[in-house]
Amino acid sequence: MSHDYDRPRSENLPYYPREVKSIYHVRAYDVFKLYQLSGDVDVMLSHDWPANIEHYGDTQGLWRMKPFFKSDSEKGELGSPPAEGLLKKLRPRYWFSGHMHCKFTAIVKHGEDGKAGKGVAIAEEKNPDELELDLDDAPAAAQNPDELDLDLDDTAPEVPAAKNPDELDLDLDETPVPAPPATQNPNEIDIDMNTTTTEAPAASNPEDNTPTPTNDCTRFLALDKAMPGREYLQFLAIPSPSPTPQPKTFTYDPEFLAIVRFINAYPASSERALSTLQSLTATEIRAGIVRERAWVEEHIVSQGKLAIPHNFTITAPPYKPGEKVVGQPANYRNPQAKEFCELLQMQDWVSVTDEEWERKKETLKNNPPNFTPSSGGHRGGRGRGGGRGRGWRGRG
Repeated sequence: MSHDYDRPRSENLPYYPREVKSIYHVRAYDVFKLYQLSGDVDVMLSHDWPANIEHYGDTQGLWRMKPFFKSDSEKGELGSPPAEGLLKKLRPRYWFSGHMHCKFTAIVKHGEDGKAGKGVAIAEEKNPDELELDLDDAPAAAQNPDELDLDLDDTAPEVPAAKNPDELDLDLDETPVPAPPATQNPNEIDIDMNTTTTEAPAASNPEDNTPTPTNDCTRFLALDKAMPGREYLQFLAIPSPSPTPQPKTFTYDPEFLAIVRFINAYPASSERALSTLQSLTATEIRAGIVRERAWVEEHIVSQGKLAIPHNFTITAPPYKPGEKVVGQPANYRNPQAKEFCELLQMQDWVSVTDEEWERKKETLKNNPPNFTPSSGGHRGGRGRGGGRGRGWRGRG
């Protein structure tokens, strides 16, 4: 929620009642790290939608599906303002979200200044790569001869239904049809610590050679809940931007490793460290990341350590059906986090020791906190994961 956006990420097990929810709220600290990325980004994933994204697709169709979204949108309370800031700054080729329990598609054209430009209407042509998983509805949409139909029980309908207007055509060569521009979200977060306007700052320090995004279009897709009769799955073939075949091995991104190593010196669990990070200038931040990038090149890249290891292990015993769960989980530390910190030779301030866990457990036992469950809808607009920052902002 918005009131957690500027707070330190200090939650650890066992949780206070309010921490059960606050731990999954987005923090400015998280957005700051992503905002330091340069160059082109191919795919972004987020739980919530970016704010204002509803204006770049079939807005009226969305209101018909979810009538209560309209008032939220008019008040600037639909979607995440920080995600909108990242959309404008990073300009990814694709952005995928969930959360709103409906399928919605949009295409955002970006201006040369990095701001979202005019929206475009979604294409009407059927996407031949889409996987239809509508198992329960009666008449199906007009059948694509190349489409894989997974309706195993129903017989083929005699009369096809009208085309679904919300379907996303991901043909990159399709010429989009202009649509009305988005309205300004009054709650939009500016991700520059020192500016007072709501415009995205420059992508990089003009004194360095940091590449700026070149993508001029972001294709957005949100899907529905995984339930019978709902559009919750679609297969997409995303072309590689590289003309040469790429290895099918997952690797770390050297730039993001440098960003993580730089910001690790300012733990999100410390109010003082966050204040120090906020006081840094754009030049100091960029210089720090450049310095850490040189370290990453020397100790990670040149040593052939970029490949993400296959080191998943079960840390906590899996739940057994019928088992009665009492109290909060024990302090199971993640060995993957430990190995990652060792790789980058940095402090693991996320994990807690058994002594710290026992101490907090005893505190909770002796001083049970008063707890009033908070109310809230499922839409996530209302600044969820965002909110009106008090100057805690990222910088390009």
